[in-house]
Order: sequence, then C-alpha cells, then structure tokens
Amino acid sequence: MVHGEVGGRAGRRASGRILRGGLLLLVICLLAGGTGLPAAAQAGEPRVLRPGMWGEDVFNLQRLLIRVGFELPATGIYGEMTTAAVRQVQRYGGLAVDGVAGPATIAFLQELAARPRYVVQPGDTLYDLARRFGLSMTDLVDANLLQSTTLRPGQELVIPGYWIYSVRQGETLGGLARRFGVNVNTLARSNGLATNASLKAGQALWVPLPDW
Repeated sequence: MVHGEVGGRAGRRASGRILRGGLLLLVICLLAGGTGLPAAAQAGEPRVLRPGMWGEDVFNLQRLLIRVGFELPATGIYGEMTTAAVRQVQRYGGLAVDGVAGPATIAFLQELAARPRYVVQPGDTLYDLARRFGLSMTDLVDANLLQSTTLRPGQELVIPGYWIYSVRQGETLGGLARRFGVNVNTLARSNGLATNASLKAGQALWVPLPDW
C-alpha cells in the first residue's frame, strides 16, 4: 500500500524557495501588465509548457522539480534551468527529450513527487527500515515528525528520496537497476528481494530518486 505525501526537511527547505519564487512571480506579472506568453492552458486543452513561457503553471512545474530534488528557483519563468531539469527528468523516464513539459512529462514528475508511504509490518523497526532504504534513523524521524522510534504494525511512514515504479511485463530487476542508474543490490535490498528474483507485471518497486 502506498499513498502520496510530502514531509521532512526537504519539504521545509523547498518551502522557502517556493515562497520567494511566488513573490518574484507576482512582481513579474505586475510589471508585465498582462503581456507576454502566459502558460495557463485553455479549457479542455492539455497543458504543454515550453521554454519562454511564464505563469502559474510554470511555477507549479518548478515546485514539482524542487520536490524531486532539483536545486532551482520557483520563479514562474520557463528559463534555461527549468528546461535543463525537464530534460533530465525526460531522459530518466525514457520519454522524448525535448525540454518541453507536456502531459506525459508532467504525469511522470507527479509520479516521482508522490512521496509514497510504507506500511509497517510486524517485526519492523525504525533501525531496520533505515538500513533497508539506505537512510538514517534521523531521516525517517524528520520525514514523519515521529515522537517515538517505536513502530506499530499498520503505521504508515514516508520514505524520503524514493518513488514507486510499477513493473511492466518482461522487466527484470537487473534491467531496471541499469535503467534507473541504481546498484542492483541496492534495488533488491530496498524491496526485500533477492537480486535474481523474478518480477510480476504490476508489482510495485521502491526506487531511489537520482542525484540530479
């Protein structure tokens, strides 16, 4: 079971950049006086955000990029840094690498930013989960605002720095490790699997986010 959630120090650090970016966007819009190329989509049309655009949709795109680990300001302007970040996301997701944030790119970004939750199983400890996911106990405590390090079965924990990938027919653990630039042992350990384990279509895998 996984549910979307944002938490921990990464979210708090990002909030300052987003707030400053929002104020800058407001100033830019006032100075522009309504001219330029705003990014808001027309009703019924899919959003396609391109370099040179500005506006709330671009601001929200930048917020997503920040949430998945990119260091860039949320200005609401689709400049070079945003374009470069979008290209990296597209390359990572096996999408067309054009720097244009269309529906497929935005959907994949939302998938990366969902911050899934792990459901605690009987016998799980915070120490064991930290080792499993290559994190510190402090990472898990901060991401979940825990008041105690004692876990209970059924408790849901945000696992910072991970996303959930749904396996497709014919995919293997080794192939996915190569695709996402992860050591196969790390990928196996994060999912409680042997490195030669067979995968099933639709199986959910915990995958660490890359260091962009």
